[in-house]
Amino acid sequence: MIGIGGLSVSVIQLENSKTILEDDSVDAQTGFVDTTRQQSKKNLQESEALFRLLTENIRDVIWTMDLDGHFSYVSPSVFQLRGFTAEEAMEQSVQDAFTSDSAVRMLAGIQVLLAPTDEEDIQTTWELQQICKDGRTVWTEVSANILRDPQGSPAALLGVSRDISGRKAAEDKIAEQAHLLDVALDPIILRDMENNLIYWNSAAEKLYGWTWDEARALKSHQFISKEDLPKYERGMKEFLEKGECRLELQHLAKNGRKLITLSRWSLVRNRDGNPYARLVIDRDITEQRYFEVQLRRSQRMESLGTLAGGIAHDLNNVLSPILMSIQILNLKITDPNLKKLISSLEASTKRGSDVIKQVSLFARGTEKNFAPQQMRYIVMEIESIIKASFSKNIQLRIGVSKDLSMIFGDAAQLQQMLMNLCLNARDAMPDGGRLTVTAEGMTMDESFARMVLGAHPGQYVVLTVADTGTGIPMEIQEKVFEPFFSTKDKGKGSGLGLSMVYTIAKSHNAFIKLYSEVGKGTEIKIFFPATQQSEGTIVPREDVPPAMGNGEQILIVDDELSVLQVSKEILEAVGYRVLTAADGAEATALFASAEKGSIDLVITDMNMPLMDGSSTIRALRRLDPNLRIVVSSGLLTDVNSAGVAGLEIQGYLNKPYTADQMTLMVSKVLKNEFRPEKSRS
Repeated sequence: MIGIGGLSVSVIQLENSKTILEDDSVDAQTGFVDTTRQQSKKNLQESEALFRLLTENIRDVIWTMDLDGHFSYVSPSVFQLRGFTAEEAMEQSVQDAFTSDSAVRMLAGIQVLLAPTDEEDIQTTWELQQICKDGRTVWTEVSANILRDPQGSPAALLGVSRDISGRKAAEDKIAEQAHLLDVALDPIILRDMENNLIYWNSAAEKLYGWTWDEARALKSHQFISKEDLPKYERGMKEFLEKGECRLELQHLAKNGRKLITLSRWSLVRNRDGNPYARLVIDRDITEQRYFEVQLRRSQRMESLGTLAGGIAHDLNNVLSPILMSIQILNLKITDPNLKKLISSLEASTKRGSDVIKQVSLFARGTEKNFAPQQMRYIVMEIESIIKASFSKNIQLRIGVSKDLSMIFGDAAQLQQMLMNLCLNARDAMPDGGRLTVTAEGMTMDESFARMVLGAHPGQYVVLTVADTGTGIPMEIQEKVFEPFFSTKDKGKGSGLGLSMVYTIAKSHNAFIKLYSEVGKGTEIKIFFPATQQSEGTIVPREDVPPAMGNGEQILIVDDELSVLQVSKEILEAVGYRVLTAADGAEATALFASAEKGSIDLVITDMNMPLMDGSSTIRALRRLDPNLRIVVSSGLLTDVNSAGVAGLEIQGYLNKPYTADQMTLMVSKVLKNEFRPEKSRS
């Protein structure tokens, strides 16, 4: 028996009803009317009439099929569905009525239905495409089950086909919209009013690192950094009052990195107009804010320069008559004691005048006598001064590359700049240490230039001054080049040394990169554009063949997102496969979960939070003692240290490094062609 629209109908019985109805209801032996047979005829007539009425008026197509796959009955509603009459449809096979893929699924499903089983007969449903008379296809939901004869053997199939083309179109539209959301560059997140996650697109997973299953176990406030939680709470209050909110938040990625996002919240209502969900669209502005900090620093220095210029002008007007008056008094006064006072007053005034000259240099620069300069000679002159005047407990290391390109600049200003840097380094090492001064050429490519405000691709000469002193705290590193800013004790510094370095570098179209860590030292790199003139022969960049990979897998470990992204792009572009980790703990977990031997080389930064480079290298060595490792650092002291030497690294990269320097280093290490020196003195 099969229930259709609430009516139980024996189809086998209906198909045989014509024979039963033609039988005589009078018993031939007794001549009496057989009331039981007569009642059966009446019931069958009513059932058949109701069945015909049902099948001819219902929108769904009802059909029966023999076990060989031929239709034995098709209801007239097939015309509205496919354009065929019932008679035409009954002449078709499954292959004629369905598309090829759907026909295969249909026949396979029938075989499953007919397979012997201890379970009761099951009804199955498929979503299949049927072919219309005009060649179109229509999506249908096809349900079927087995009809059995009185002995219980399968006799036929009874099925219902329902038009679901409208529903499929809606589903396709929803899928298309979901795909558009998934390809969106910004994270799109939907949460209900109880803060449960409803939707989490691919961009959200890519930016924050959590998969859908991981993210839905967290509430939205768990993605916010602790310092921004009060701002988040205020935003929620505004959202509940106004139905929308726009705010800047620090989000936490899965790897612990802080990401600055511009977050826009909108209230979503259901059809009844009741609040249903909160739509969140986040835009990653971390890099934008980084460049804005650099720009603000540059603008602040320009503003300070303007202010300093005005102050210097006024002070010069004040000191000029004082100096002249002192000179006149010195001629007229003969008292030895008074002459001593006047001499002391004159010395102090001249000292003040010298300070004003430094302020003027910061504000406007000095007269420039620019000409092609060789940095080698600048370093050599300063070297002799340092050896003669610095304490013996400071070890000096000098390194100047051969065939160094020349720069266009003022020799006196360059000497003053380098001297100021060395003096600053000396003062940071009161108990002695190591002072390293190097000059080397580099080719800045597009990848590196993207990470530095105002930088352009091309040839540069890089002057580096590094010390092993006390270091500079992160919170004041942005201020060290400002005039009158000093961390030295009162009376031990004017705070103008590094501001003069900044001004001279700017006047030479150079830019500065500072790396420092408290207790480990400071390194300042100044990048000077190289001139076309040079001593010796320099191999043109285009003549150097790029170091290509062959599918080797590299793991890069660095807590700077921009370094990870750019390095990954560079290595993948030349044929390597790249994995990235934001800290040592993540790198160790990633390496442990990878297939043994699948990671060919690790490039790790030395200065990272939680787990630094040395600890990371030791952990990786325990997992694979033969692993090739390259260290990278913004501090020369890191790659020179005995601790790193004891880790038996295979290579080192000094930040900032170019694409060519990185790919060449990776290629040499993988080919066992690089042999790091025991000491780089």
